[in-house]
Amino acid sequence: MKSVNYEILLEVEELQCKVMEITNQLQSLNDEIAKLVRRAKKENDLIISISKDKPENKIFRLLVELGVPARLKGHRYLTCAIQKAIEDSSMLEALTKRLYPSVAKTFDTTPNRVERAIRHAIEVAFVRGKQKFIEEIFGYTISDDKGKPTNGEFIAQITAYINNL
Repeated sequence: MKSVNYEILLEVEELQCKVMEITNQLQSLNDEIAKLVRRAKKENDLIISISKDKPENKIFRLLVELGVPARLKGHRYLTCAIQKAIEDSSMLEALTKRLYPSVAKTFDTTPNRVERAIRHAIEVAFVRGKQKFIEEIFGYTISDDKGKPTNGEFIAQITAYINNL
């Protein structure tokens, strides 16, 4: 009789250990879920805060979030170009004839320098940027051969994205 009680006691202790182990695993999973929820909320808050800003602030923050460093001239040129494209969508049909010269005039530089700085900024974003956010905005519109959009595709896509916020 004592050996049966002892065996039952051992089984109960083993079950208690397993319950503790499962409880610890659940706590660990809850911690992971909490981290994911915080990260998702942070990303959602960013999108919400971007949508409430003035257009130039939306553009600025969106470009930074995409991975275009604010220190680049191309960031400033892109911000201006996108803002002009939002105001007048026909600018997207004449980048070299209208948009680049307009941005160049704003910054007292040449259209060629504007085009090159924007291209460089896009390259930096697609190499160093947050791929998940880039995919969210650009999806499958990017050519697999090049790996990044052209200046016109980039400006048009960002313009459309901001107009839809």
